[in-house]
Amino acid sequence: MLLFFLNCSVRKAQTILTLLIVLTFMACHKDKTLPPGSCFTTISYTTDITPIIQSSCIPCHDAWITEYSNIVDYINNDSWQNAIWGSYTMPQMPNSFGIDSLTSDEVQIMKCWVEQGFPEN
Repeated sequence: MLLFFLNCSVRKAQTILTLLIVLTFMACHKDKTLPPGSCFTTISYTTDITPIIQSSCIPCHDAWITEYSNIVDYINNDSWQNAIWGSYTMPQMPNSFGIDSLTSDEVQIMKCWVEQGFPEN
């Protein structure tokens, strides 16, 4: 490639180099999941967290997990964090309840909610 540039006019080499740079940036895409520690949206317990709990947690943990105060106890002793994104043991796979693993977006929503002080909103 260096020989190609040596045989070209400076103007042509600049044009080709500029085109390569533009194509390189166009080929990049933004990852859709937020990096850890980056929460740009306020997470709502009612709107965001409760639906995840209802679809992914209640079948195994019964109704106790729907109580905000019970979840706060688990967050305060780090059990929630360890189970969901630490050792990633919840929900247990495989299981007989037909529950899939939490998506990376669901895990990120949980992380953001905890980072925001897990408000009951």
